[in-house]
Amino acid sequence: MLQTKILLIYNFTFCLVFFSFICFVKGQREAEKAVQNRQKKQLRIFFWCKMAKVKGDIVIDIQRCKGCELCIESCPEETIALSLSINQKGYRYATVVNQSCTGCANCALVCPEAIITVYRKVLKKN
Repeated sequence: MLQTKILLIYNFTFCLVFFSFICFVKGQREAEKAVQNRQKKQLRIFFWCKMAKVKGDIVIDIQRCKGCELCIESCPEETIALSLSINQKGYRYATVVNQSCTGCANCALVCPEAIITVYRKVLKKN
């Protein structure tokens, strides 16, 4: 009777370990597939961005800006910086420092005050 219980416990433990291993491998494969799909999608987006010539114009309401710098950190092209002067509320505000904007609108998405508007222009190929 004791040997039967030990054998059942052993079989149960073996099945549990085996099942866990199968789930781990399956989960790992699913994770690898997800990473590969994500990389393919990013690659497609990268090539689309390289083919399309898009410029962006950024409009910032400087009187409502509180200078949190979230837009500056989110800009991949380093188009936005804090100005040296202050607005009516006493904050240093964000301003456009160069015209390298690609129109990604990351700055507008992260702005907690929703004071940034990005206008995209598609440039025609000559």
